[in-house]
Amino acid sequence: MQPAHIVTTEMVLVEVLNDFSDRGEYFRQSAVNLIRSLYQYSNTTIDFLDELKKAAKVGQGGKPMTYEQVKHLRPAEFKRLCGVRPETFTQMLEVLTPQLRCGERGGQPKLSVEDQLLMTLEYWRE
Repeated sequence: MQPAHIVTTEMVLVEVLNDFSDRGEYFRQSAVNLIRSLYQYSNTTIDFLDELKKAAKVGQGGKPMTYEQVKHLRPAEFKRLCGVRPETFTQMLEVLTPQLRCGERGGQPKLSVEDQLLMTLEYWRE
């Protein structure tokens, strides 16, 4: 089994420290050691996910970005934004498209199926 690649944010690491700090000196020190080792481990990416999301969600003019704008992101960036790989996103679209474009639901949607899925995944990612 190969070592896993860990992607996290500094905010998550701060939450780990906060949670363990109330449990006594031993657990607080163990959490500190764990986080120090994560920073030194070569397969760990500690990201500023919130900044990435803010940059991706708000495009020019302060409007949320569309699928057309984010589909050109690298696969790792795309996954960080919405939580799934681009290939999985495409498979989800194949399932959703017939359901959302059948016209049985009333008026025309203001968002494309791609944008509806992107916004849903971003919301769930929060």
